[in-house]
Amino acid sequence: MAQPRFVAARGAAESVPRYLRANGLVRAHDMSKQETERLVRACWAAKAKEEARLRREEADEGLVLPLADFFWEWLRTTFGGPGQAVEWGSAIALALQRYSYDADVDVFLRCLQGRLPEEVYSRGGLVVARLEHGLSQRDRALSGGQTTGFLTVDDIRSYVREAFPHKSRAAMTAVLASLAIDPAVQAAAGPAATSARHRALATAARGDVAPSFASTAAAAAATAGAAALSGAERVDYSRLLSENAVGDQGPFVETLRAQLVSDFLQYAAELTAAVEQASTGPTDDELEVTPAAAAAAIRAEDPAKPDAEVRAIVARGTGVHPSELDVALSEPVRTLEFVSRMRSGWLARSGPKPLA
Repeated sequence: MAQPRFVAARGAAESVPRYLRANGLVRAHDMSKQETERLVRACWAAKAKEEARLRREEADEGLVLPLADFFWEWLRTTFGGPGQAVEWGSAIALALQRYSYDADVDVFLRCLQGRLPEEVYSRGGLVVARLEHGLSQRDRALSGGQTTGFLTVDDIRSYVREAFPHKSRAAMTAVLASLAIDPAVQAAAGPAATSARHRALATAARGDVAPSFASTAAAAAATAGAAALSGAERVDYSRLLSENAVGDQGPFVETLRAQLVSDFLQYAAELTAAVEQASTGPTDDELEVTPAAAAAAIRAEDPAKPDAEVRAIVARGTGVHPSELDVALSEPVRTLEFVSRMRSGWLARSGPKPLA
């Protein structure tokens, strides 16, 4: 019988997350990707259930439990007392790092670390649901109202361009390249395309590129797979959006979900720069911005954004309810605090980025 393996704990300092906080050694658990994804989904589901219960009891529709806090309680409930919770918390944390190439795992890890708002997770699910609905509608429109379950590669490409009109050219190239090498498309294309896919994967691997094909470097490598496609191949679009037996989604969905994260981070950085430019103060740490100036900066950065969304973002950054924003428009807020609160919720560009 194999001897149990142990790893050094992170220590008991307050700066260590509660689910990792211990002295000495903790027992190690080698987790598969499938088990990691199962636990990630179980945690999200338990969190949603608990939030729904608390919202009913406290009549607070906006109540949200921070994932890091809930994760600790979920570990204790799922695995036993504090010792077991830290043991499994450490194991899951290591597994999250190991499998962070997967979009779902990466989002959970970033949310757990406070680097992404948790709404990104639900938005990722909405991307897939929106695709499923949109492709099904396109199928019926092209088939006299009947659902065949199949669309041509060109039909899927056309829908994707329509569904994501604000993606940059590089991002759309990456999405379409990932579509070309997705197993669902390759199954429809036959051996020649499959061989091209293998060459693309090998090229990407030599460049040390993550298999999600979210980067432009990977997209350039993956375009080799598109060369063998005529565009008329009929693809089972349900398979295109489905997971395999171990919980992996294909390159197409993984790329879209990875871009959801990168798009959020890029847009958040652009809004942050705009708000900082509208701020005043002797040093970066002492910068202040009025809500009115922040709103003007956001509108200039994203002219297509509806006024209600601008107000919601500014209210969040200011730390007030949108209904209270008007009375606070001229009151300066520390820029660092404004930006931190602004980035704690969902941010997405509403139109093309203005030309410089």
